[in-house]
Amino acid sequence: MFCTNCGRELSDGLKFCIYCGARLEETVNDCVVQPVADSGAGLVPDKQAVAGEPSKKGLLVLQDVTDSNKFYGCGLTRPVILGREASSCDMVIEGDKSVSRKHCRFFCQGNTCYVEDMNSFNHTFLNGVMVDSPQRIQVGDRLRFGMAELVVAECEIGS
Repeated sequence: MFCTNCGRELSDGLKFCIYCGARLEETVNDCVVQPVADSGAGLVPDKQAVAGEPSKKGLLVLQDVTDSNKFYGCGLTRPVILGREASSCDMVIEGDKSVSRKHCRFFCQGNTCYVEDMNSFNHTFLNGVMVDSPQRIQVGDRLRFGMAELVVAECEIGS
């Protein structure tokens, strides 16, 4: 299979291009992934959720850019922590010392998923920009944690 946006060869079964982030099931014009400019102002992370707001169900799947067969996935009913320490993280990147023990967390507010750096040593980057406050993520976004680079493959939220 080839990406209709950048032309690179891909493994079968992918929903988006791991090189350019284009959605493979849509036309080229709908595939362009733009970085999200979101200041994060006014966000209320799930750990401080608004009283009475029903808990959300969802799924977050990240795909390794260097190995398209490697996925990291987790439910989004509560905040999810990514890091290299298996005992305290929901999503674990093993053996990469450039990833902090607790590197970042993902959480939902409304129907939107966010990433937030947890004061990691090598920082969290979203589409090449350092994350210094919670930032909105969507399918096709590129996340870098130290030397690890992942693409958001699925980010589905519902109630």
